[in-house]
Amino acid sequence: MSNLTDEESRQRFEELFTEMFSESDRGCILIGASVLDETLGLYLRSRLERNDHVAKHAAEALFSGMGPLSSFSSRIKLAYCLGLIEKWEFEDLERIRKIRNKAAHEYSGKSFADNEIIQITMHLQGADHAVSAAEFYREKVEQSEMPKLKDASAPPTKERLRFQFAVVYLAGRFDMHWTLLHKSNDQ
Repeated sequence: MSNLTDEESRQRFEELFTEMFSESDRGCILIGASVLDETLGLYLRSRLERNDHVAKHAAEALFSGMGPLSSFSSRIKLAYCLGLIEKWEFEDLERIRKIRNKAAHEYSGKSFADNEIIQITMHLQGADHAVSAAEFYREKVEQSEMPKLKDASAPPTKERLRFQFAVVYLAGRFDMHWTLLHKSNDQ
C-alpha cells in the first residue's frame, strides 16, 4: 500500500476535480462517482490492511476482480456497517451511486436537467456541508481558481453544483481519514 504525500494527494485531487468540472453532465457524474469509489476504497483498505501480508494475501482479493469489495455499493455498505462513515455520508453515497447508475446504464443521455436527478441532488447533504465549509474558509475559496467548464457559455446548473460540491466534500473527507490513518501508522 503506497503512502501519498500531502502534495501528491493535493495534485491528484486537483487533476480529478478539474476533469470533473470540465466534463459534460454525464462525464461529471461518472468521474465524480469514480473518485468517490476510489477514495472510499483506499479508506477501507487502510482500515483493513494491518500489514503487508494482510494486504497481499487477503485484502487484495477482496477489492479486485469479482471480490466482494470490488463494487461501489459493497464498499459503501461495509464502510457504514463498520462505522467509518456517518448516516448522511452513507445516504449521499447511495444517492450518488444511483445517479451514476442512471448515467452509466441508460441509453438516453442523462443530465442534471433530468427530473429524477434533480430530485436526488436536492437531498445531497454533502453539498450543504461544502457550502458551510466554503463560507467558513471564504477568503481561501475566493483566492482559489475554479476550473473552467468546456462550454463557458452555459453556467453550471444548481443541481450540477450540488453534485460537484457533495463529491468534492465527501472525497476530501475520505482522503483526509486515509491520510491521517497513514500518518499515525508511520509514527
